[in-house]
Amino acid sequence: MDNEARIKISLSEGKFEISGSEGFVDKQFDKLQGLIEKRLEKAPVLPVKPKNEKPAKGTENPAIVTETTHTENGLDQYDHIFVDDDDEDRIRIVVEIPGKNKVEKTQNAALIYAFANLQKGIKDVSISEIRAVCKHHGFLDTGNFASSIKKGDPKNYIIKGKSGSSKQTLKLTRVGETASKALVDELLKNFEE
Repeated sequence: MDNEARIKISLSEGKFEISGSEGFVDKQFDKLQGLIEKRLEKAPVLPVKPKNEKPAKGTENPAIVTETTHTENGLDQYDHIFVDDDDEDRIRIVVEIPGKNKVEKTQNAALIYAFANLQKGIKDVSISEIRAVCKHHGFLDTGNFASSIKKGDPKNYIIKGKSGSSKQTLKLTRVGETASKALVDELLKNFEE
């Protein structure tokens, strides 16, 4: 009789679990191994200490547990801030975007939206998507949107492409990744109280 086995894989907490006899788990893992490896190659793997579970009563060997966390779609930990809108293949920011004026709000929207996409493994985000975020939140300044984005701290992001082009993109720098994470973490504090 095969021993009970289990594999847990958390691709950014999307979670995937196979449990059953060792033979069943091995067969399912063999079928999915290529797909899993491809997904793990797209972004760095965060180290997670494997959990050891106690064996079920009546079994001699403990369950096999392998757990991997991946940042490809790490929006789950920010579910108070973002919603992944599969219908429109877009991320929705579901909190008020901070800023004293439209320029600050536009720049913060760019940082927050780029950060959310980075959690999904997307480094270059469309400027037109950031524009749509600003419009959705009611602070789009149509005449000054492009200059508002460009006025942002050049250490935070790089803009590629011709201004006004649908192919124009924004990419966070390392400094921008840190700044955008700090901004999102500050928004999360409102939900911890």
